[in-house]
Amino acid sequence: MPLTSQVRLIDILQEFDAQSKLAPSGAVSLTLTSGGAPWTPGAKVEFIAAGSVALVFHMRSATLSEPTVNAEYEVIVYKGLAGAEVEIARIDFVRSNVQNRSSFITFVSEQVPAGTRISCAVQDSVGGSSLNVKLGYHTHP
Repeated sequence: MPLTSQVRLIDILQEFDAQSKLAPSGAVSLTLTSGGAPWTPGAKVEFIAAGSVALVFHMRSATLSEPTVNAEYEVIVYKGLAGAEVEIARIDFVRSNVQNRSSFITFVSEQVPAGTRISCAVQDSVGGSSLNVKLGYHTHP
């Protein structure tokens, strides 16, 4: 097996062998509120503080709960310091009269450098709605 294939196989095995972590951990989900108009992001909320994750990591899941109204929601995940955030993932979620009010969604972001701040914002199809969010991630040795 060529060396590059061996390295990639090690990367894949580490992906399945890494411990999942939560942000926030040991606390309730954080509430995001969309902007006042449809499809307008609300304020960004910090989920992982700069310097708090010592290894390279990536986002891998989200628990979305308690949306305030029936609407289509998009949670936008950012990396970077406040005022210099860059989008790394977008998560879609719909609440309707027939759907429960909580959902676990898997997704994969790009790898994020150690020590990077993670924040999120939400936008929705009606504007001015709220949603509770908890993110899952794992580190790479």
